[in-house]
Amino acid sequence: MLRSAPPRSGAEQQIWALAGWLSGALARRVDDETARWDQAARLLSEDLPARLEMRDVAARLDLEYDRFRRVFRDRFGRSPLAYRNDRRLEVAATLLRATNLTCREIARRIGFSDEFHLSRRFRSRYGTSPTGYRTGSEPAL
Repeated sequence: MLRSAPPRSGAEQQIWALAGWLSGALARRVDDETARWDQAARLLSEDLPARLEMRDVAARLDLEYDRFRRVFRDRFGRSPLAYRNDRRLEVAATLLRATNLTCREIARRIGFSDEFHLSRRFRSRYGTSPTGYRTGSEPAL
């Protein structure tokens, strides 16, 4: 148990200094890890139409590919690719409600091969077509 009184002997001072250093080092490590995974999420959420290789993302984070996928899934509850696809669909939903862009234009802007691919993925995720979501005629889940 740590006490709040100042250390008395030289040995106690050294132990307290070491404990303080360890505490700071551990806090920095936790902050560095959090920053690393925040960066991973940012990389997967940026430039959605671009083709992004997950091995390249792992390399940018200085992680082995298998560790990157495993830890990402543990932290975010889904694979890196599923996370990126979820971001695409969230952007599509926002664009459907906030703009008059066609489904074809939205699909192109967020990296789907065509509007049919977007429509299939959108319906699978939200339980409604993009058009139904836009007009509010079909309830979104």
